[in-house]
Amino acid sequence: MHPRYHKTWETVKNNYSQFYIDDVVNDTEGTFVTLHSINTDEKITIIFDGSLFSCKGTRRNYHPYQSIKTGIYEKEDSQYLTWLSEESDGVYENEYNKMIHYIFVGYDLVFEILALAPPKVQTTL
Repeated sequence: MHPRYHKTWETVKNNYSQFYIDDVVNDTEGTFVTLHSINTDEKITIIFDGSLFSCKGTRRNYHPYQSIKTGIYEKEDSQYLTWLSEESDGVYENEYNKMIHYIFVGYDLVFEILALAPPKVQTTL
């Protein structure tokens, strides 16, 4: 693992080390990131319901994480968290220390989420 990354997200590590990001939906019920396995037709949806603070997506070939292998990562004390803290002028200071930076590195897209609570995982075929 690259030293800049905290750890691989254990919940889905074994099944989804190779995937592409099939869909991202952000609505009043939450944020839903659907991953499609490269090896099978199986899909999983990662559901952030109410704990999401920020999210962003970047084409992988323009992203600093382009050299890391496909996977799902958690990172603490990241530049994204620092940016949010600085830009919010301390409004979220109490929440900042509790946030987790989730990084979904797909084959063509990197999608990042800052959330207060772990998401739920739903598997579909």
